[in-house]
Amino acid sequence: MHEFSFFTTRNEEMVDLTKQVQKIVNIIKQSKLDVLTSLSNMVPKKVNYKHDAVDGNASAQIKLAILEPSETLTFKK
Repeated sequence: MHEFSFFTTRNEEMVDLTKQVQKIVNIIKQSKLDVLTSLSNMVPKKVNYKHDAVDGNASAQIKLAILEPSETLTFKK
């Protein structure tokens, strides 16, 4: 989990968090290739999946079921 702090000086204020969020996104993107390689090793494309007869993307669907991709931003007061 990655964290950063920011402060406001008024009750209603807009704060640009672009730089802080971009740093975290860059860290996450660095591990993307490792995740894709690991998933490809676990779920190879060249297998006779029944779902491939439907649209040819069974391995992608299985990887999605394993990974359940999401990102959550939590704000603390």
